[in-house]
Amino acid sequence: MWCLLPTPLCLISVFLLLQAPVAEVFLYVVYKQNSTCMDFRALSACFGPPVPREGLRGYLTEAAPANACQPIGSPPASSNSSEVFIALIRRSGCPFGVKVLHAQQAGYKAAIVHNVNAEQLVSMVADDKEIRQQIAIQSVFMGKSASKHLKRASRYEKGQFWSHLLKYSAYIVIPYVIQEFGFMINVVVCTITLVVCARWYKKGQKITVCTFKRGDKYDTCVICMAEYEDGDQLKILPCSHAWNTHTQILV
Repeated sequence: MWCLLPTPLCLISVFLLLQAPVAEVFLYVVYKQNSTCMDFRALSACFGPPVPREGLRGYLTEAAPANACQPIGSPPASSNSSEVFIALIRRSGCPFGVKVLHAQQAGYKAAIVHNVNAEQLVSMVADDKEIRQQIAIQSVFMGKSASKHLKRASRYEKGQFWSHLLKYSAYIVIPYVIQEFGFMINVVVCTITLVVCARWYKKGQKITVCTFKRGDKYDTCVICMAEYEDGDQLKILPCSHAWNTHTQILV
C-alpha cells in the first residue's frame, strides 16, 4: 500500500511477539522503506489496552513538543478516516501517562515513547489513577537507537513508503524460548543436586560407630583386610559390614 498523504510520513507496524502472564510483554516495531525492513524491540506499557495480537499498523509522526508534556498538535489531515497515526514521543519531563494521554487527546491511535540517552527498556506506569483510567490507546517504550531510525524514516523527503504486518518467525522466538528453558534446566539441576546431597548426608548420619571386642562378629576390616584389635573404633555400614575408622579411603 503506497502512502497517499501529502506529508512525508512513515508507515510502520507494531506487532506482538510474545505475551506471558505476569511477565514482560515484548513487541517488535517494524517499518518498511524501499523494501528494507527493520525491527526493534519494545516494551508494552503497564496501562491502556495491550497491542493486539494481529498487530497495529499506522503512520508515524513526531510529537510537537517532542516530550508531549503539554498538549501536542494533531496528526496530519487525511481524507481516509480509517488511517491510523502513531505519535513518536521523547522520554523525560513528565510522567508517561501524561505523554500518552496528550497523544490520545490529539487524535493519535497509539504512542511510542523512546529513551533519550540509553537503550534500556523501561516498563511505563501511570501512578495517577484518573489519568490511567482515561487512557484508551496502546503505547510502547523503545530504546534510543531505534527512535533515531524511525525519526530518520519519518523525515524522508518523498514519503513513498509501504508496509505490511510481518508474522514473527521461529528464529525470533527461539532466543526467548532458549532463555526460559535454560533457566528451568538450571533450577532442575540445582534441585537434583540438593536432593542427592541431602540423601547422601542422611545416609552418612545412619552409619553407627562401635568399639571392637573379642568375640564380635566383625573381626576383619572389609577395606584393608587387617584384623581388628580390642578397642578399635569400627563404622558399621547399612549393609552390615564394618571397617576400621583409621582406614583411609581414597576416591
